[in-house]
Amino acid sequence: MRRVNPASEIPRCPVCGVHPHLCFCADYPTFATRTRFVFLQHSQETLKPTNSVRLACRILSSASIVPWSRTEPPPFPAGTLLLYPSVHAS
Repeated sequence: MRRVNPASEIPRCPVCGVHPHLCFCADYPTFATRTRFVFLQHSQETLKPTNSVRLACRILSSASIVPWSRTEPPPFPAGTLLLYPSVHAS
């Protein structure tokens, strides 16, 4: 019977979190933007290898991640625009 490795035993790139043969960290472009991007991220998403926010923050020079909690949302500075996908977004 074939053993299935738990996710913690699978080697992953320490930067992007994907399998080493799929890693393209060396090829990431970087974009300097005047707009500051702040991504709200649920704590359960932080360590997922499919974490697209981590990728966005590597590409956008002025991006950061703020932990999100529905019951304790972070304060937003005046003038902040919050973009949220619609119910039908995929």
